[in-house]
Amino acid sequence: PNSTRSRPRVTFPNDVVRPVADAESIRVEAERLLRVLERRTGSAIDAQAQQTLEQLDVESLREAMKRVEELVQEQGARCSNLSSVVQSVCRKVRRRIARGAVGDAPAAPIPPPPPPPP
Repeated sequence: PNSTRSRPRVTFPNDVVRPVADAESIRVEAERLLRVLERRTGSAIDAQAQQTLEQLDVESLREAMKRVEELVQEQGARCSNLSSVVQSVCRKVRRRIARGAVGDAPAAPIPPPPPPPP
């Protein structure tokens, strides 16, 4: 099969752009990581924490899961309430995004470079 999604796209001689993972693969990976963290900590997440994760867009989900994993590792995999950690991280990610969205102004266009000298 000639799928360009599985191969890097070359845009410039020394610049390789990797294909962006699709939303479904990001969600599947987040779910896999969550199950690993549940086994590692011995703490399962509840329905409310699961729903909180499902409400995030994929980039926020990726960020939240990375932070949850970091927090669990910092605690030496001793986490008595993984649900609480997940919900707290999701709230912080949503707040940060909301603050950024409110303060974002459209970026000014980049002016074109000056013409070459004659």
